[in-house]
Amino acid sequence: MRPTGTSSCSLLRPTLIAQLSDQRREVVMCSDARHWPQTDRVWRQFGQFDLVMERTRVDPTLAARKDGGTAVAQARDICLTCLHQKQCRSLLDQDDGGAIMSFCPNADFFDQCRRREL
Repeated sequence: MRPTGTSSCSLLRPTLIAQLSDQRREVVMCSDARHWPQTDRVWRQFGQFDLVMERTRVDPTLAARKDGGTAVAQARDICLTCLHQKQCRSLLDQDDGGAIMSFCPNADFFDQCRRREL
């Protein structure tokens, strides 16, 4: 059962709306980001994190497997709360991924997961 006024649940950034009905809780996926105001910021920052990984030549498979996945999760959390987000974005816009490593709190993680040339 879908709450009144919600759309189908096939969009990219779902949010959850819980509705109590007939003594049970139904969780409905919908696209209404008003319920989670931080959603866009989180997705934007995750996109920036992925772009930093690409520009610093991080092997995404190695990063995902490091410490059973906890290392990349911690790195994303660090990125989400980083005070250098604007400086980072500016350098990414200038295609200067290498300069990011001079101030990035995840620089060690990125370096450990960097693709190695043979």
